[in-house]
Amino acid sequence: MQSAREIIPFRCLLLLCFVLATHTSAFASSVVQRPITDIAKQSPLVFEGRVAAIAVEAQGKKIFTWVTFEVIDVIKGEHNAAELQVRYLGGSSGGRSVRVSDQSIPAVGEHGIYFLESDQGHTVHPLRGWGQGHFILEREPSTREYFVKDSRNRTVKSVAKVNASALKLDARTAAGVTLMQPSSGAGGASDASGAQQPLTSAEFKAFIQEHAQ
Repeated sequence: MQSAREIIPFRCLLLLCFVLATHTSAFASSVVQRPITDIAKQSPLVFEGRVAAIAVEAQGKKIFTWVTFEVIDVIKGEHNAAELQVRYLGGSSGGRSVRVSDQSIPAVGEHGIYFLESDQGHTVHPLRGWGQGHFILEREPSTREYFVKDSRNRTVKSVAKVNASALKLDARTAAGVTLMQPSSGAGGASDASGAQQPLTSAEFKAFIQEHAQ
């Protein structure tokens, strides 16, 4: 019969193996907030799309997530194919995860407007300004009209041209994007003062096209 002294190191070894097998790597991000008009001007392609598929690829110690979009409407730039595939650093494969802070990878079925940084697969994040170039569209049940949310799923009230102010870090919301108050309802509801409806996708597209050049 083995003694407790012999058994404990073996259990510790099993625990160590489990920790190594489920290892998670994390990367910090530092993204400067930019005006939404700069995001529009500097993006070579802005499109409305829906996530059709997700694929994870491991390359040595790195893990990448490939997102395939069904392209619904090209708002700025040129793209003639029905689909577009982009790559994010991060994901989970073989019991190992790589996570990048302040990064939201779209899920299958997500419908949104995306400001592309690059489709060549050489960046940590393929969207301009990270979450600043990532907007979700949600349909209001009664009117069937699409309204705009940011990458954190917060309803957008309006967008406006603003001057570049003192630089600050914000990987989620571009300057000039105003959000509804937390007490506001979802699509179709007014803000806390009852003065304004959420921004519609048509209004957002018109703003992008006006300020994209």
